[in-house]
Amino acid sequence: MSPDPQVRIKAIETLDNQVSEQKSVLHELAFNDADSKVSLAALYKLDSFVLWYKMSEIAKDELVKRKSVKLVESVLLSESDTTLTSSERRKFILELKDNSLLEKLLAQAWVQKDAELSMRILRKIDKPLFRDKILVTTSNEALQLTILDSLKDAPSNRKLLNKFIKRSPSVAAQNKAEELLSLWFKVEKIPVELEQQMKMLLSRLLTLKDHQDLEYIEKLRTDLDFEYHKLSESFNYLDEVRRTEIQQKYLDISSKVNRNIELLKPVWIAQQVKLVRDNSIDTVSQNIEDYLGEVHTQLDSRIAELTTEEVDGFKFKLMQFGKELIQLIGDVPVSEIKQHQCLEQLNNKVNQSVHTLANFSGLQEAVLAAQHLVEKLEAQPLPSGPNDLDGAQAFLDDLNKNWRSVIGQCANFLPQELYERWNKQTKVWKKAVSEHRKELNAELNRCRNKLKAVDSLVHQGKFKAAMGLYQKVHVWFDNLNEKQQAQLQKAFSNVQQQIENLKDWQDYISAPRKPALLDEAESLIAKPLPIEAQSKAIKVLRSQWNSLGKTGTESDQVLNNAFDVAIEAAFAPCREHYEQQQKLRASNLQFKTQLLEAIQLLSNADIPIMELAKQLRLLQQKWRSSGGVDFKLRNELNEEFQALVEPLKQKINKFYNDNALQKQRLLDQARLL
Repeated sequence: MSPDPQVRIKAIETLDNQVSEQKSVLHELAFNDADSKVSLAALYKLDSFVLWYKMSEIAKDELVKRKSVKLVESVLLSESDTTLTSSERRKFILELKDNSLLEKLLAQAWVQKDAELSMRILRKIDKPLFRDKILVTTSNEALQLTILDSLKDAPSNRKLLNKFIKRSPSVAAQNKAEELLSLWFKVEKIPVELEQQMKMLLSRLLTLKDHQDLEYIEKLRTDLDFEYHKLSESFNYLDEVRRTEIQQKYLDISSKVNRNIELLKPVWIAQQVKLVRDNSIDTVSQNIEDYLGEVHTQLDSRIAELTTEEVDGFKFKLMQFGKELIQLIGDVPVSEIKQHQCLEQLNNKVNQSVHTLANFSGLQEAVLAAQHLVEKLEAQPLPSGPNDLDGAQAFLDDLNKNWRSVIGQCANFLPQELYERWNKQTKVWKKAVSEHRKELNAELNRCRNKLKAVDSLVHQGKFKAAMGLYQKVHVWFDNLNEKQQAQLQKAFSNVQQQIENLKDWQDYISAPRKPALLDEAESLIAKPLPIEAQSKAIKVLRSQWNSLGKTGTESDQVLNNAFDVAIEAAFAPCREHYEQQQKLRASNLQFKTQLLEAIQLLSNADIPIMELAKQLRLLQQKWRSSGGVDFKLRNELNEEFQALVEPLKQKINKFYNDNALQKQRLLDQARLL
């Protein structure tokens, strides 16, 4: 309390820092006394490093601060000082805020031995240049490695490492520095390589938006998605703008690919369904054909030995196949006309086989009867000449009639050996009959054909040729027997009359008229009429031209050829039009028939009413949009269509009316609420 500083200093010497009250007085003097010497004396008396450290931070008096800092530094910088234990010294170092003192500490070799402590001091100081200095100057390999681990890629750090590699005596540190440089150079290339890889990936992905093979798209899409997600793990090497741009491109392209997949999916599913159905049809059809072949083999070799149980087994198996065929026929869309026809034919074949096996005794009787007919044909001598021809032909016709009657519905199950014998012998008979008939009719046919030739020449206007040929035909006709002449008398008289009548008037009529008719034909080429009018005009011209005949002169032949060319050219558009109309009507008839079959199937189908209405509406639209057919069939088809549609419409309308009543009741309830 004395105002004299010296008195206070002397008083301090008498105080004990172990006594609580006196220690408090020393604290008061150390931190609050106005005299720096008194404060210092109190601090010395307290003898506490913590207080010296605190005073070094808060002292306002320059002398006190300087002394405090000096004492703190002397304690902390000296590894041999015993004021603090190692752990206390470490704790104080970590709590220090004085960067200049921290730099002095980090310059101490003993501090550098503690790599963790050194790194914490470096982080607190946060001076790259100081850190670089420590890296280069320290002899502690562990500290060097730790500092190297903390370095980030930067031009200054690359320069530092190159310098460090040249100067560092530590091989491990040099290797670490070289690894860092190598890694930084590698990382530097990653964004460029990553962008190139992503560009290639996005290009491959983009091709899928127009591809038509769904399986290929989905497989490659899976691979590209996996590759993208793998590459995206390195997106942190890209800047934010480029990363966002790539991600957005990937999303946009993926969306386009997804739309393509959505469009292709129904078609692909339909293809898979059709593939499964076709495989099933092929399998069942092959199984049926194989089994029918097996049944044929058994019947060929053992028809007389087969038991009722065996035949019933064949029949049961074929009936099972028939059920499978009916199921397949129902599964095949109506549009698959050819497949429907094949299945229907196979089903008919199976049904016919079942029917035949159901009357197995009749089949056995038919086989015996067929065998008798074959033996009868083989035993009968062949006709020896033209005079035997009528009797031989009657015998063969009668036997053929009996054969067809015998085999009837059992034709598919008769032994192959019988068929071969019958076909072989009938060919022999037909050949013999044909040869004798040719011999008998050679002269008759020659005369008949030449009469036709004369008639044709007359109609063509080749009068000279017709008259020359007529002279020969007259001789041949006179050489025929009476029966043959009677067969040709009418034709011969007709030709004879034409030859007589045409001799005088052909030149008179044809010469001036043909050029005018040719001009009319050529005018139809240059200025064709509507199809019907063109066709009618051509018929009139051709009739008029043919009525003029042919004179046989060179000028007449030129006119005839020119007219044929002109009339064909004029008729070409008519022919094309009629062919197209006929094809179109046939196609329309087939399409309408398919629609009627589809409506019939729809009538028997057990499906929800809404689906029934949808399918019926679609079929009605197709019917209305289908083209015309032969007028003889039009009314019949329309009546059949209306008869099939009307019950379905009534069924659908009843459903709609019931719904309307239910909705009305709900509306009434809502109004009440």
